[in-house]
Amino acid sequence: RPQIIAAKAMSLPPGDAARKGLFEEAIKGYSEFISKHPKSPELESAAYGRALCEFQIGEFDKAAASLRENITKFANSGTIDSSKNLLAITLATQGGEALTKDGGDKEAGLAKLREAEEILRGIIDGKKDLALVNDANFQLGEILSMRAAFTPESDRQPIYEQAAAAYMAVLPKETIVAMQDEKVK
Repeated sequence: RPQIIAAKAMSLPPGDAARKGLFEEAIKGYSEFISKHPKSPELESAAYGRALCEFQIGEFDKAAASLRENITKFANSGTIDSSKNLLAITLATQGGEALTKDGGDKEAGLAKLREAEEILRGIIDGKKDLALVNDANFQLGEILSMRAAFTPESDRQPIYEQAAAAYMAVLPKETIVAMQDEKVK
């Protein structure tokens, strides 16, 4: 049921007044499922769903906590890289907010970006899910570009070069599909 509510919320435009309420309802449903079924094989998926809904309504600290818990509990899961990827995006969002907000803690923002980079590099190095690796390369390029913009000018060039390398590692969709087809064979 929370999946259906979350899907309905996702289908609404970001400015729709009902969107946040639906995400909150989905979060409640996921939380109830998690507390009632702590041994369920669907626990990882429910925690991920809750975190995704929390992210969608800007509850980044809660989303990060849910994802960190998922990563700890299900470290050996074949799908845990999805939680790691969303955690990296969450941290990057928080870091970006800290960097661009008047009076924001710039050092804390940069630290969040560096943590997100580390997570994405782990996904890329692991090479488990080709599509996720491709997405991680793109996200890494975005994060490195943002970090470079807030780094002293004398230190920027190597970070921009890393960003360019990450962007260049992104493969066209057709290539990823062909690689996955080959992997399945």
